[in-house]
Parts: sequence; structure tokens; C-alpha cells
Amino acid sequence: SSEELYIYGTTKSLDFPVSDDAYQDASADDTFENDIFVMHLSADGGALIGSTYLGGSGEDGHNLEPSEYGTERRGEILLDEDGNCYITSTTASADFPTTAGVHQETYGGGDRDVVVFSMNEDLSDLNWSTYIGSSTNEIGLSMHFDESGLLLINGATSGEFMTMSGYQTTYQGGISDGFILQLTADGTTIENSSYWGTADEDLIYLIE
Repeated sequence: SSEELYIYGTTKSLDFPVSDDAYQDASADDTFENDIFVMHLSADGGALIGSTYLGGSGEDGHNLEPSEYGTERRGEILLDEDGNCYITSTTASADFPTTAGVHQETYGGGDRDVVVFSMNEDLSDLNWSTYIGSSTNEIGLSMHFDESGLLLINGATSGEFMTMSGYQTTYQGGISDGFILQLTADGTTIENSSYWGTADEDLIYLIE
């Protein structure tokens, strides 16, 4: 609402610029793996309101497959009216920071889990953070607020990673299925969910 800019991305830099009160002021991995970063700039780009790493000791923000359409680094950042940001991405870190009481506090396994998290306006604190995943591979590609204020999250999975409640309740086969999840805006509860796939390779890139 103030025409300021929030940026989500990935970095391999160990000297990425962070703010003085950043939630995570250094990479948790010194082997030049990808970390997620979140940045908040003033409207004219002249001031760093907030900037932080976010990640664990594994690779964060990097989707193993597929590599087409720029999907290797794809994720999504949204804002609410109070300046809190909401991000969906992917992690291979079993120690990615999460918060108590969320949908899934611990890493599910496999090569990748979805992560969804919210941060305050100056990026000094996590409002909440959750994994979504199991022993199969899951990637989070995009999300959107629906009219009721719930987060619609989509991506892809390589197997049956949770019990779904909606249109497709079981994994359809092939390399991957897409999925859609409806998550409460505090990260605690998945309200509705569905696979979206066939016996071939399926993903959901964007949702609106």
C-alpha cells in the first residue's frame, strides 16, 4: 500500500546484504548451496527496510525437477494489508526453521518438502512456518489468497504424500501429480486438498 517492494529469491552468496535485525543474518550452509532470501525495499529503492536469509543446512528454494519454464527457482510471495509477507517454496533442509503449532513442524523426508511461511514487515521475525511433505518429493510453486482469506497452495509431488479431501483423493501415477491445498492463513490447518493428475507427468505452476 506504500508502493514498497518485497522480493523473494534464492542466493548462493555468503555475503548477501541483510538488515541489522534480520531474522537470519547468515547462511546456515557454508557450501554455497541455495538459500532463500526475502527483501523489503523502500518505494524509491534507496532504503533497505528488511532483508534476511531463510534456510537450513541443506538446499533451499531449489526445485529438483522440472527445469523447464524457469521452474527450478520458482516460488511465490504475497502480502496482506498489514505488510506481512507469505511465501511458498521448497527445501531439502531437515532443520529449516518452523514454528510451534503449525500443520507440520518436522521434515517429511524425501529429497524435497514444500515450505510455507509468513514474516513480519521488517523481516526480523517469523510469524509462522510449516513444512508440507512426506517421504516422497514435493515442490511448492505458487499460491494465492482466496476470498475467505485462506491460502491456496499448488505444486507437484512424486507420490502420495497426504490424505486428500477433494476431487482426486489418490495419487494418479506417472512422474508427478499436481496438487492444490487450502491452508489457513496462520499455517495450522489444511482445510481442503486435491491431487490433480493423470498417469503421465503433471504439475500445477500457477493458481489464481
